[in-house]
Amino acid sequence: MSAISHSDFDDLISSLGDFGDEGAIGIALSGGPDSMALGYLLSHWAQRNGRTIYGVTVDHGLRDGSAAEAKQVKRWTENWPSYTHQILTWQDDKPDTRIMEEARKARYQLMSAYFQTVPVRFVFVAHHLDDQAETFLIRLAKGSGLDGLSAMRKVQLYEQDGAYSLTFLRPLLCVEKQDLVDTCEEFDVPYVRDPSNEKAEYLRPRLRAAREVLEAEGLSNKRLAATARRLDSARCALEEIAEKIYAQAAADKQGRVHIDMNIVKEWPEEIGFRVFVKAIKQFRDPQAYAPRLEKLETLYGKISAGHDKMKETLGGCIICHDPAAALVTVEAEHSS
Repeated sequence: MSAISHSDFDDLISSLGDFGDEGAIGIALSGGPDSMALGYLLSHWAQRNGRTIYGVTVDHGLRDGSAAEAKQVKRWTENWPSYTHQILTWQDDKPDTRIMEEARKARYQLMSAYFQTVPVRFVFVAHHLDDQAETFLIRLAKGSGLDGLSAMRKVQLYEQDGAYSLTFLRPLLCVEKQDLVDTCEEFDVPYVRDPSNEKAEYLRPRLRAAREVLEAEGLSNKRLAATARRLDSARCALEEIAEKIYAQAAADKQGRVHIDMNIVKEWPEEIGFRVFVKAIKQFRDPQAYAPRLEKLETLYGKISAGHDKMKETLGGCIICHDPAAALVTVEAEHSS
């Protein structure tokens, strides 16, 4: 595609479907070429379509100069049409481990809190095709199942405190990073270079360094992203079936979800597993890390095999199985 024209961008926006015809929209703006290209194009699209944009840059405070960099990004965007910029700061103590994961969680929490005050419900993020391929490889390395390997979605709900507060929109998942760099060059859009993107202690930079080797074996970013897209199509089909079976087999009674296993067992185990996971999601803390897939699979394997009566705790939930009654109950751990 090379540089993205304004008409190209209109097509990318159209691919997202409906996100309201009026009102403010948001964008996460790190200052790199990806988000700066998206922000520039989106601001002109907003001007043409009578929309207002609220952009945010999150200063994580993880390296020297990050505060000055955030201010620079704000200055660069001052003349963008239909655009207002805000800097958000992660002021909590920084963890010693899982720092990138914790920074990501803090970033989304800060954005969610800010966008609720504006208010904004739809937020654009600049994840692109290369990001999609890297996400696929990272999740493959971690042994993810179908849902994880589906990688990122164009339209994704963000859950906080048990409610969906934002919808994130990713119009660039079919666009390569070099196209976004070319877009910045074409329209004279300045951008920053984050040195953490080159640090070998982080997984994504290591994957980028291995790109030539992977592509020589046919694992190009385009092919990996296409695989993720096909898997997401399969995931959507399974989820649609699981939703229907959940409606038939699960009932909420006095703060517990009761699952009729007689109904569930008429379907393939993958569908039953998804029904089981849906019940757990009703009660688990959305801010806590989700239980590992292996643990969920092991527990559901015991249930589907018809083991003796059991009561276990997982993901902040109490799960009970009564094989004689063909009944599984799920409730929040703190409620007992």
